[in-house]
Amino acid sequence: MVLKLEGRLVGPWVDELKKTVLRTNGQSQPLEIDVSDLTFADDDGDKALRWLHRMGARFHGKGPCAKYLFERLKIPLLSHQRKLDEGGSK
Repeated sequence: MVLKLEGRLVGPWVDELKKTVLRTNGQSQPLEIDVSDLTFADDDGDKALRWLHRMGARFHGKGPCAKYLFERLKIPLLSHQRKLDEGGSK
């Protein structure tokens, strides 16, 4: 399962993200999250991203906003190309 985050991760969207993740928590594989189109996260959004990282989520994406956000949070951000290369070799 790949979860795609777009736009601003703020306010009610943080709660919706947490609810969605908790509903899908029974997955046997780590959660894959595409953040290519994520443009901003407030303090609660930052906390949610750190929570997901601690849960083992893997973040994929590229672009200046995502790169800056994940460097600031010190969370690894994989590129889409790397994800495709790994998926193609299986």
